[in-house]
Amino acid sequence: MPEDQHGHEGRNQVDAWEAALLRVVESDQDPAFVVFTRADRADEYVQFYLHHHLFHAEVGSREWGSEQRPLPSEAVEGLSALGFVKTPVHLNYVRDGLLPEPASLAQLTRSLFAAAYDAPVDFPVEIRVNLDPTGRAERAAEAATSGQLSGRSGTHPEGGHSASREHDSPHTLERWPAVLPEGHDCRIDDLAYETVQDWWDAHRGRVPIQAAAWLSRYMRTHNCTFAVAVAAATGTGGPLILVS
Repeated sequence: MPEDQHGHEGRNQVDAWEAALLRVVESDQDPAFVVFTRADRADEYVQFYLHHHLFHAEVGSREWGSEQRPLPSEAVEGLSALGFVKTPVHLNYVRDGLLPEPASLAQLTRSLFAAAYDAPVDFPVEIRVNLDPTGRAERAAEAATSGQLSGRSGTHPEGGHSASREHDSPHTLERWPAVLPEGHDCRIDDLAYETVQDWWDAHRGRVPIQAAAWLSRYMRTHNCTFAVAVAAATGTGGPLILVS
């Protein structure tokens, strides 16, 4: 999967954010995403998801998992002033329809970290870019070279590495809660989707971006259907927690 991760801090931080966003915009990959995470606080992050040539942005609410730290009221007000709010179907603070302008989005990222987390000017940040969260490009490349998908590790044409079986185990991943739309039972209804893309389009804003990447990797590694991948993701030890 064409994904990389590295850290940045110091005065060149905003430049690094802009470079990561520019990479997404210029990649001609849609969907794609980039996540900026505080290196010392994994639940504090800003992520941008490019879909249909516009960015969907999220600011971590710190309300995932068992150790929740909801943002204080002044942070919520600050995010609202920047156009980021929670809705009945979002655990994070979100804003849709952002234009793909890396320079302005990098400055926005600085403002979001300050508003949400009272982050200092310089703080360590990990940057993760994924240019193919649904696995479409990688599947096409693998099919072109081998005629079929395999679970072996390999080099992606973009220079990254496809996931190996041992790295696809759901037990090695952080668990993500998924917020269901009213009346929707993922254990039953999600089995009807044929592709990760169809599932993501239907659930966008209700599940973490990383969930689509995990499902795509699992399907490629195990050469299985989407329904089988969902069963693995939501089963015992899987990375998706279904919340009613």
